[in-house]
Amino acid sequence: MLTGALDVQSWRVRFGPTDSTLDVLAADAPSAWGIRSQGVFVDEIAQWATTPGPQRLWEAVSTAVAKTGQARMVVLTTAGDPAHWSHKILKHAEADPMWRVHQVLGPAPWMEHDRLEEQRRRLPESSYRRLFLNEWTEAEDRLTTIDDLQACVTLEGPQAPRPEHRYVLGLDLGLKADLTAAVVCHLDEDTVVLDRINTWTGTTDHPVQLGDVETWLTQACTSYHPATVVLDPWQAIGLAQRLRRKRIRVEEYTFSAASVGRLATTIHLLLREQRLALPPNEDLLDELANVRLKESSPGVYRMDHDPDKHDDQAIALALAANHLITLPPKRQWAAY
Repeated sequence: MLTGALDVQSWRVRFGPTDSTLDVLAADAPSAWGIRSQGVFVDEIAQWATTPGPQRLWEAVSTAVAKTGQARMVVLTTAGDPAHWSHKILKHAEADPMWRVHQVLGPAPWMEHDRLEEQRRRLPESSYRRLFLNEWTEAEDRLTTIDDLQACVTLEGPQAPRPEHRYVLGLDLGLKADLTAAVVCHLDEDTVVLDRINTWTGTTDHPVQLGDVETWLTQACTSYHPATVVLDPWQAIGLAQRLRRKRIRVEEYTFSAASVGRLATTIHLLLREQRLALPPNEDLLDELANVRLKESSPGVYRMDHDPDKHDDQAIALALAANHLITLPPKRQWAAY
């Protein structure tokens, strides 16, 4: 009998006869570093927040297990969104011989059919598949699926400029809280090819330097010629004027409910139809996997993101792609 042997506290259970303890840590506990446990149980990791705190906690406890000779760790979770960081842990575990993975797909055998069907009728399809069928499934409001996104990764890296292409540079400017993102793209038949991408990160104390962005754009337009820069003039009107003085063509794309909706629809369709050619840029792919489509008014959508994520690279890519697919075709000259 355990009566009287267990000392149950708020975050700890102690077993007196062997002086063993069970410590319970919240998913945002900063005190996890330095723990030395013989056993670690990580529960519902696919439901942990995507903010840096929970990811640091995972890093702390998982590396602590590796540093303790005979320690063992058990990770238990129902399936989640494949864009969640825990999905990469699962894929690593499936491939690494140091891990043992056991997955049970389908509904729990003790659940009654009628109750399952009621849950299917009540829940969004993605939620039902994750919670009752244990399938890793994207939410309905995602910009794209992981399968479509991976199918678009057909490039090995930056593409060299070629004189037969017309290039478009998309720029999304964020000085402090957001990233500044710039992309170079061209159209290959009906596929938008991402030739080059660059980002700048600023803070309140050290905002992005527009001079650095201007230098990069100038060099990119010199290499990828002929080129047009597409940007939102709200924060970049001065930058646009300086680029024009350098004889760089600049097109202003003013953001409104309708125009932002066109960007969201454009990038969504290109991804769904796999008409994007992307490099294996992990930051870009992670951002595209996490961007959401939010219906701002009936039938009008815009790109959105979770508080700890960004959509700046997606917007820069959408600016360039939208301009490319609306360009008139090149004139064909016939020789007689």
